[in-house]
Amino acid sequence: MSLDKFELARELNHKFETTLRTKKLHFRGNFDSFSLISLAKETPEEGISDLKTPEDADWALNEIDSVLTLKRERKQPGEKNLSKNTPEKELQAGIIHSALLAGGWLPFNGLEGVGQIRFVTSELVLSLEDKDFCHVNENLGFLRKPFSQRDIRNDILGLDEEGNLVVVELKSVRLLSELLEQVFIFSSLLTRPPHRENIAQVVATQTGQLWKTGQIRKMIVWPHSSKPAKRTLSKLGEMVEKIIVIGYEAVNGADGGTPKYDSDDLIKFHVEQV
Repeated sequence: MSLDKFELARELNHKFETTLRTKKLHFRGNFDSFSLISLAKETPEEGISDLKTPEDADWALNEIDSVLTLKRERKQPGEKNLSKNTPEKELQAGIIHSALLAGGWLPFNGLEGVGQIRFVTSELVLSLEDKDFCHVNENLGFLRKPFSQRDIRNDILGLDEEGNLVVVELKSVRLLSELLEQVFIFSSLLTRPPHRENIAQVVATQTGQLWKTGQIRKMIVWPHSSKPAKRTLSKLGEMVEKIIVIGYEAVNGADGGTPKYDSDDLIKFHVEQV
């Protein structure tokens, strides 16, 4: 599978670094195209997609301001707002923006038991076949219903300092069962060919580092609470213990919602127990 769109996105991020940082944007690669994406909290994860060439990138940079303005505004009185802004998208954009300001490191460094994690990519999509469904359903017996999606998307992918892949899934409400399913399903698929080989190449292309251990760490990020989550999912057993749980400070506290920002316009995170 070609990685040329990942490589082009990385080159464009370097070429236009100053402009992108000022406007809170970044180019995001995928297997068949790349996108210009907003990381601003007013228009999180909005942008221009299906770009193919450097000329497309130049065009997108010229058009992005008007596109984002349109996303923020209503087309006509009474019409639905075009923006798909949600607390979850705002959280995702905030994490990526923090990483790009910190030389590519996700904003969890210094949290106990987490270590340093480098940002690899976001919104990575895997196209699946019947054999993938069988693998997931046979190996993840705790799923609430059989897995049958033709495509699966990951919120954030990272690589830690020891060379372990880190699969990160986000939620703006404290839904443990749903988050666990998301992170375990995606991680399970990454152990299979050709996904494993493709992702190893993506990691090398985006970071210049290797997924050298072949191991996968799993992380969920949700609204912070000082109280441990209730273990109502007894059938998950020790699987819950294998997850890194990070809480973000939200405007509405543990009830979820919009991320809260500090004086530097960054989100604060905490390690939690489940």
